[in-house]
Amino acid sequence: TRLQLRRLAPLLSRVAPERIRTELSYLLSHAAGSQWLKTLWQDGLLQSSFSAATAQGLDRIAEMDRVEIGITACWPQLESLLHRTLSDRPKSGEGVRRTFFATAKLVGLVDSDPTVAKQTLQEMKYSKAEVNLVGTILQGLAQLKADLRQGALSRRQQYLLFRMVREAFPALAVVAIASGFSLTSLTPLVEEFLNAQSAIAHPKPLVSGQDLMRSLQIAPGPIIGQLLSALELAHAEGCISTPGTALEFAQ
Repeated sequence: TRLQLRRLAPLLSRVAPERIRTELSYLLSHAAGSQWLKTLWQDGLLQSSFSAATAQGLDRIAEMDRVEIGITACWPQLESLLHRTLSDRPKSGEGVRRTFFATAKLVGLVDSDPTVAKQTLQEMKYSKAEVNLVGTILQGLAQLKADLRQGALSRRQQYLLFRMVREAFPALAVVAIASGFSLTSLTPLVEEFLNAQSAIAHPKPLVSGQDLMRSLQIAPGPIIGQLLSALELAHAEGCISTPGTALEFAQ
């Protein structure tokens, strides 16, 4: 049977991307599916849809299943975040829940370049939310690699990373560890993310745009947004902590 599957594999290029995507979604949604994804690749059944898929990428998907078990054992709060359903509706006829974790596994099938990866997923008719999540994870992965090369991340680097990935951070953490990052190096980031009061991971404005216009006597315009962004970063870095110090900083 496998010999026949290999011989007929090129015919998959005639099959609608939606049908292939739906079947892959079932495999990505269950840990038991990882071994079969690699078998599919070995038999040439993924190449017409995911030409960038490699043995290393398929191994990373299987590793993600193991990492998910370990990381949720350390931080149980992450389990519900990883298995949340993506915000937009499933594609027509697709009966499987598309969670952050299952979607993150697509990283193992696509190119490491976010632009190329997004193009592949768009051709396979993945939703905007899925395409954006994978792109965000790949961008975050590259940023993590660059930042950790210099040692522990500064408050500024952490803030910029969290601002980039936002709610995708738990999925990024799993992909990063499955890609070779140590749990130790990511622990401070995970704990920062789980702190709802963190000005780094979950910044809350100390002042509003109206406050700035009234206090500084300036008119509405782009500068208001620029000031609010600068204040958010200053708060994350510990330079300001109250509305008063925020207004002084803005001045």
